[in-house]
Amino acid sequence: MIIYYSSTSQEKIFNNETKLQRVYGELTKVIKQRLFDLDAANCLEYMKTVAGRIEELTGDLEEHFSLRLSRSKRLIFRPANEPIPRKEDSGLDWTKITEITIIKIEDYHGS
Repeated sequence: MIIYYSSTSQEKIFNNETKLQRVYGELTKVIKQRLFDLDAANCLEYMKTVAGRIEELTGDLEEHFSLRLSRSKRLIFRPANEPIPRKEDSGLDWTKITEITIIKIEDYHGS
């Protein structure tokens, strides 16, 4: 899959292990693994088969996904394909999502 980042500064953090360690500490190893998994996937559907829970989000984050990093931390991203691939029922077609943009890492529990 092709991975983009929502900002240049974010890309610099995610692509530099020292910076990643400084910002995310103990999550560094799992973040690197999830990025490796995403990079190796030929489409988003593949991510259902690897470690970590992936979910399609709703509400304000409709058309976004979360990928579990820890008990409370999630990697938030969205499809970058233009147009966003859809099934006949208008749901997102995970088998045709081949590009994503990393948005942020979020703490679902607010701590």
